[in-house]
Amino acid sequence: MALTRLAALVLLGMMWAQVCFVPYTKVEESFSLQAVHDILTHGVMRRDQYDHLSFPGAVPRSFIGALLLSVASLPAALCATSAGVQLGVRLVLGTCAWAAMVHMACLLCPKASRVRALFYVLCAIQYHLTFWTSRTTPNGLAFPLATVALTHVVHGRHAYKGLALLAATAMMLRLELVCLAVPAYLWTWWHHQRRFVYVFMTGAVTCAGSIALSVLVDSYFWRKRFLWPEGHAVIFNVIEGRSAEWGVSPPWTYVVRDLPRILFAAFPLALLGCTRRSSFRSPLVLLICTHVGLMSFLAHKEWRFLVYIVPLCNMLAAQGASMLIRTYLGRWLMLGLVGTSAALWILGTHVSIYNYPGGEALRILHTQMQEAQVVHIDTLAAMTGVSLFQSIHLARPAHSLVPSQAPVWMIVHGL
Repeated sequence: MALTRLAALVLLGMMWAQVCFVPYTKVEESFSLQAVHDILTHGVMRRDQYDHLSFPGAVPRSFIGALLLSVASLPAALCATSAGVQLGVRLVLGTCAWAAMVHMACLLCPKASRVRALFYVLCAIQYHLTFWTSRTTPNGLAFPLATVALTHVVHGRHAYKGLALLAATAMMLRLELVCLAVPAYLWTWWHHQRRFVYVFMTGAVTCAGSIALSVLVDSYFWRKRFLWPEGHAVIFNVIEGRSAEWGVSPPWTYVVRDLPRILFAAFPLALLGCTRRSSFRSPLVLLICTHVGLMSFLAHKEWRFLVYIVPLCNMLAAQGASMLIRTYLGRWLMLGLVGTSAALWILGTHVSIYNYPGGEALRILHTQMQEAQVVHIDTLAAMTGVSLFQSIHLARPAHSLVPSQAPVWMIVHGL
């Protein structure tokens, strides 16, 4: 048990380390991060001051995830500097992702401490998982909720709660989770032998309520009469096919390129784990294959669309690893896989430090500023690290939970 707890803490430490080494954010994360800043700075009543009204982006995004993250980040906002609040927000999000993965391991493997320890180790050495689950992309905000939901669906004891949480997360944060919700609902009905009408009503009522809540909240913050952001995103990206403007990949991309790259050591171990009988092997395989298969039909592909199934793959891989280490040769092979993955984690983190020149430039400017300045942030800088949290001398209202350093020397303008 002590080794299992140590492995869980190593996973948390790896996630926190990447937040501290690479504190800046890029364009994919900007909406939610700026929304958290505006909520903590202006409150929910002064929405006319929010950044998204001036720079709305290609499609509107929901404020629900930003609201939840803002509430969870209140302690960090109360005891940190402006730039420190951004770090605190990301640490909170990363901790939520870590807690969700620990919840999965404890619920699915309550007595198999070796499997839990291997699960934590495999998660810890995956650069993409530890790096992106602490970032404020819509996928990162949905990840903890989706992980908890899928855990309860696979376990079966609180399947209805898992189904409701999965449907709500899909409707409000990432509609692509429907590709996981469909097999989850079918598995609950067929394998757990729940009555179809109850399963159907759980999904229907949850979806209707979640859409209504999203319309209510997001119409208010976006100052529009009727707005469901995820529905708008589906029309823009899928029906109109506008996501292809960001690149098109062949149908086999996820299977041939992205999953092996993301999972690395866990990829062959997951295939080995599929050969071992367990209570959760079948639902994990069903969820993974269905999600990858359905998402492969979309022309535009990004690995973060698969982030929700990475813990599921790692759970299968932990089963495979527990089989592998029973032999002498297997233990050496496992050590080589873990060592290589850890080396790639270090290399990926090191390279990422230099991927945010805009944020680094603003930090250097703060250290060299000697007199009052008005600084214009252009598109490239805003896309490579600059956020409102870094505007440490920005004039903020007295009730702001994001502090400013006095005197107000610099005003940072938008794009």
